[in-house]
Amino acid sequence: MKSLELNAAVRYDHYSDFGSTTNPKIALRWQPAKWALGRASYGTGFRAPALPELFSPIVTTNTQPGLSDPVRCPVTNDQVNDCVTQFVNIQGGNTELKPEKSTQWSIGGVIEPLDGLSIAADWYKIDLKDQVGLLNPAAVLGDVVQYAAFITRGPADPNFPGLPGPITAITTLFTNLGETRIEGIDIDARYRTPATSVGRFRFGLQGTYYTKYEIQQIDGSFAGQIGLYSGIGGAINRWKHYASIDWDYGAWGATLAQTFGAGYTDANLDVDGNPRRVGNYEVYDLQGRWTGVKNLTVTLGIKNLFNRAPPFTNQTFTFQNGYDPSYADPRGAFWYANVAYKFL
Repeated sequence: MKSLELNAAVRYDHYSDFGSTTNPKIALRWQPAKWALGRASYGTGFRAPALPELFSPIVTTNTQPGLSDPVRCPVTNDQVNDCVTQFVNIQGGNTELKPEKSTQWSIGGVIEPLDGLSIAADWYKIDLKDQVGLLNPAAVLGDVVQYAAFITRGPADPNFPGLPGPITAITTLFTNLGETRIEGIDIDARYRTPATSVGRFRFGLQGTYYTKYEIQQIDGSFAGQIGLYSGIGGAINRWKHYASIDWDYGAWGATLAQTFGAGYTDANLDVDGNPRRVGNYEVYDLQGRWTGVKNLTVTLGIKNLFNRAPPFTNQTFTFQNGYDPSYADPRGAFWYANVAYKFL
């Protein structure tokens, strides 16, 4: 069939310390009409642990500040050893790590119903097993029963006979964190207008919508993470996108773009003991350019046009307080300029 294309590949690897692995990939592309395209793919993946994950030296440092032992603090109110403090943190490589393995599927298509208009949507599914990572000490303290193996305690205090001893160390070596299951839809829409008396415009929207994001717990169960702050993966936004409007007129051009992330439930309860919401986060960027001289491009732009501050969060998983560095940029509006010349 002239409209159908099949690609197949296979990769074989042999590791002296992790054995052999064979991983196939198959992709289909079907274009029944000039304006319509369908596609699908399947493949598996393999990643041996990196040298730093295996052999980094074991070091003793401190956790981020502001952590509390949820077992002892409510009873002892000890502001030195149990409450709003730092604990000893043991970090380093782990020679017992297993390799990561993954399986991924996707199916989707593209249509161009009008001249200049393109709409693409792809459903994807990723299963990642034995993911290698570091547990955050705050995540360990968030569930001291589940992560009891990561906590070392001293002898019990006779003044508090019903409590275990104070925490002497939290161990967060590189670990196989279990399985992660992800499903979602990628959207890519673009439109280019015909040339007009005031120039040509292009509109674009690229976004991702999660329908599933589950992380395996130590007991084998899976916990959904969409719309939550995870101590392993950070903020998991159900929807995020990049939208842009581009204008060209002769030697002049400009782009206005928006980066958007949907809000989520914060890592900790508010002061009244209720779940608190971290708001949506959107940043606008504006850029202008001039190409009036051959091979020369002059660009002037401003990032974070409206000086948007990061939404407040009470997470304690990072050393930054008040905002989440994986979700928002603390820098305000700032200008930049660039001059580029191509020598041909």
